[in-house]
Amino acid sequence: MTPRNIVQELYEPNVLLQADKVAQLLHPEVILDWRSSTGHSQLNYEALLKISQSLGAAYLQFRCPIDQILVDKNGVSVRYINYAKTIENPHEEHLLGYFMVQWELRDGLLYRGFQISQPAM
Repeated sequence: MTPRNIVQELYEPNVLLQADKVAQLLHPEVILDWRSSTGHSQLNYEALLKISQSLGAAYLQFRCPIDQILVDKNGVSVRYINYAKTIENPHEEHLLGYFMVQWELRDGLLYRGFQISQPAM
């Protein structure tokens, strides 16, 4: 798979809800630096899988339509939006936030990410 395909697979509908699928896309030494409205977080492999498990427990459906994707050599930048349907209210989709992330790949896996996000208002 190309770097573009690997990143696109991560943001396919419901993939982020499935820790086993996310694990297949992450390098064991992955680090994601995430700047959000709550501050800076640096997440490793285990932390990213915990987030995926938490999303799977909280949401019935989760989609991340990509607005823009840029590729160069071993890097992919993506701008996307998160939407989700909760288990409690499966008939209503909620806009969660706006995201931009730059991924570096190593050995065909997501290795280093820099992400910024803004919650939906």
